[in-house]
Amino acid sequence: MNRGQDRELVLKNLEFTERCIDRMATNSFRIKAWLSSSLLFFLGLTRGDVSSWLSACVLVYIGVLWWMDSYYLRLERAYRQRYSRISKLLDEESDCQSAFSLMSLDVTTEMENNPLCECAFNKINRVFYPVSLGIVILVTFVAM
Repeated sequence: MNRGQDRELVLKNLEFTERCIDRMATNSFRIKAWLSSSLLFFLGLTRGDVSSWLSACVLVYIGVLWWMDSYYLRLERAYRQRYSRISKLLDEESDCQSAFSLMSLDVTTEMENNPLCECAFNKINRVFYPVSLGIVILVTFVAM
């Protein structure tokens, strides 16, 4: 292959990585939308009486969504790191050989740099999920 074809392959890989990043961000947003809708549904169900098993199920549901959102955020950060590394190598290297080594979709090395707990307590999740948990707990104790 010549330099032009090598560069074209690396650019196609960067486009694919961008789509992965967009997909992870969309998944994270959809999870938050699901949680908001579910909380409104829960509040509508609990107008006067709340059963403890329903509250427990909702609390577990919030925990699972929080974990999934953190996982997608972790993947998004890993793909962003991969994208920045490839684009830096593409700018620095004229032969694109170093960038070829990073063209895999396996981002396990980047995921090691982003612990799940750190992603679970980022700026938005640190507020959104504890407030959701608090609402369910408050409604449960007020209605009992």
